Amino acid sequence: MRTIAAVFAGLMLASVPSFAAADWAHYSSDEFGFAGLFPVTPTVSTENKKVQVNGSDYVITMHTVVSKGANGSICLAVQTIYTWPIDIEGELAADRDNFVKGVGATVTSSKRTTAARGKGPDLPALLFDASMPTYDWRSLVVIDGQAVYEVAGGVPKGGETADLDRCVKNFALTPRN
Repeated sequence: MRTIAAVFAGLMLASVPSFAAADWAHYSSDEFGFAGLFPVTPTVSTENKKVQVNGSDYVITMHTVVSKGANGSICLAVQTIYTWPIDIEGELAADRDNFVKGVGATVTSSKRTTAARGKGPDLPALLFDASMPTYDWRSLVVIDGQAVYEVAGGVPKGGETADLDRCVKNFALTPRN
């Protein structure tokens, strides 16, 4: 998840084709175990990245789903599988801090919470808001075993703040294949 901010930064600056839509587009992945709503049909990518953790090299797989609507609203979901032991509290905080650093934002609120996969047990999660000169953000980070999920919504300053909740609250962990 430590590279999620780079995806957002690129999306904010990119000229992404957008079309006005009355209803957001639904996306779900049985393989990666999540579903959500996006401003327009999202772009989906999967990539393996080499990362270094405590001096050791690892390969992570990132599944990224992102879209930007005509009004500038952004919704992005990322699922990353880690192959090393996860320090839950440290990872939640690091994902938040790396996200806001990467987009040049400041955390305005942060709350430790939980999320669930269906009727399963509560999973550790962190919900936070952040602000920068051009965008406001809301994000939820969830850890489920070795999988780390982050969904984030962004709206231009003065934009449709309801889209923050529309992105984050419609994110759901689903059964994985």
